[in-house]
Amino acid sequence: MCRPIVLQTENDQQPFINIHDGKHPCMLEKATNTFIPNDIILADQSSTEEWQTKPLVLVTGPNMGGKSTLMRQTAVLAILAHVVCLYFLIRIVT
Repeated sequence: MCRPIVLQTENDQQPFINIHDGKHPCMLEKATNTFIPNDIILADQSSTEEWQTKPLVLVTGPNMGGKSTLMRQTAVLAILAHVVCLYFLIRIVT
């Protein structure tokens, strides 16, 4: 079980999400074979690369490639931040 780490937002800090080994809860129930967990990192505060610190990701891929599932998974895990992920770090956005 994961315990989320929720950080307070200061005026000069930007929001971010850092999820390791996240799984969509509904996909766990439906999966007939091994489900591969996803890491989702938006605006990584510890990165030295400037492009990795931006709070935007463009997700591309073929039809039926899992783009929508990844976006739904991110939203569900942000709401249910204590379920089915190994590690979850987020800064609250106002």
